Amino acid sequence: MSKQDKILKIFQQKGGIVKLKEITEQGIHKYHLQKLMDSGKVERLQHGIYKLVDYPTHEFVEIKKIIPNGIVCLL
Repeated sequence: MSKQDKILKIFQQKGGIVKLKEITEQGIHKYHLQKLMDSGKVERLQHGIYKLVDYPTHEFVEIKKIIPNGIVCLL
């Protein structure tokens, strides 16, 4: 299994949104994530937070990754 395939598997396990730290903790260099971004499979949401382009996610999942202790008010 290639490093890029391992990264894609991590994305699927984490709901389509991953922090760079979650990838580097697996011993995978960020270079391989950049290759996935260059191919259009992954996009950067914010510094250190990435999203799998074709994976269906909800806005609240993205918000939870960006602001893990945040409170969402729908008023």
